Amino acid sequence: MEGLDAPVTYFPTYEALDRAFRRRVAGLTPRTHAGARLFWEDFRRLWDSAAARPPGAEEACITLNPRHSLAFGTPWQELQAAVMIAGPPPGAEAPSPEALAAVYGLGDQLHQPVRSLSGGEAVKLALARSHALAPGCRRLTIASPFSWLAAANRPLLERLLGHYRRLGRRLEIFALEGEDAPDPAPAAGVAPAPLEFRLRIGRGQVLLGTPLEALRSPPAWAAVAETDTALSSPCLLTGANGAGKSLTAKALAGAVARQGEWRIGRGAAPPRARLLLQDVLAQTLMRPLARLAREGDDGGGSAGELFQGILAGYREAMGEAAAAALPDGRRPPTLVAIKAMLAAERLRRHPGALILDEPDWGLSRPAALALVGAVGQAAHRLEVPLVIISHKTWWTNLAASRLEVAKGRSGRTAGFTISLAPGEGAA
Repeated sequence: MEGLDAPVTYFPTYEALDRAFRRRVAGLTPRTHAGARLFWEDFRRLWDSAAARPPGAEEACITLNPRHSLAFGTPWQELQAAVMIAGPPPGAEAPSPEALAAVYGLGDQLHQPVRSLSGGEAVKLALARSHALAPGCRRLTIASPFSWLAAANRPLLERLLGHYRRLGRRLEIFALEGEDAPDPAPAAGVAPAPLEFRLRIGRGQVLLGTPLEALRSPPAWAAVAETDTALSSPCLLTGANGAGKSLTAKALAGAVARQGEWRIGRGAAPPRARLLLQDVLAQTLMRPLARLAREGDDGGGSAGELFQGILAGYREAMGEAAAAALPDGRRPPTLVAIKAMLAAERLRRHPGALILDEPDWGLSRPAALALVGAVGQAAHRLEVPLVIISHKTWWTNLAASRLEVAKGRSGRTAGFTISLAPGEGAA
């Protein structure tokens, strides 16, 4: 990674990176992609080793999903715990949670539930937590930082690395091949032919937090500006970390409590959109691929058939390199196969749109481009629009239209506003 004064090791696949990362941190992170049995085997091994020798803060790390390195309910609690574990740096006072939050751009989220943070905000919190742990640890290992962190927030990572260097701590970054590439990818052979559709949001509001939290205090809502625009698929939804991209996508898919009118797709009354989250592993519920394929065969078309079609497109784009990511029945399913199956399961329901949230997560650049291209071709054959949420420039040439998402302050005592404006190339 150009400009970062830290050793970087690149890996071709999620599985290879995960193995190396787990070895580096002595198995502190159980496997979450290989099924329930292996997860609980790893967890039991971790439990037994912790009973024999409780792990301290000697190994600081930021995991492939930064949320997995966060244990407490709010950023303030997370940072206060890290400060207490590590103690003050040599010759200085320990920083307060408020000071750390300000340095890493989390002042407005200090007392917000961690589960409601955006992906970018979660990685900012993981950076701030690692900053606090530095005096009490000997090494920091970071996995795939640019899958989560927008380019505009790269100085935050550089600040953390500089802090560790000044304290004489060891540093290492594990990344996927091409993860930090800044250039847009060529659209040739990847982008499907454009497909027209429409987005309409009227009096849109999204509940922040959960309905249970609203029982204890007045609920906070994010207000979404009126939007009615014609778009072309594939559509790229862009914006800064924390701008509200994923929150808007969840509302369009009906995955969060919402109010108002939410329509996306073709026709006067399109069906609800379906969403593939950035960390797709939480959406499998550890179900094997064979079960996901069977669940899709209920008269609405087989997810298994769509899955094989997506894999065929992926194989065509990747050539011989595809073999490392395709299922072979002798090993746990790969992340590529999991993403392909979840996309197939959603497509076979003919949603109003298929939304891919940061689809490059866990994939090398070539693999991400090949998989998204294959999913896009499958979606367009079914006349389902594709929306890609990303802070990367990779998808610029693939997109037939763009929507820019921005976050503003609300006039209420809590909450914020989200606006969506057609970008260059939109209808």
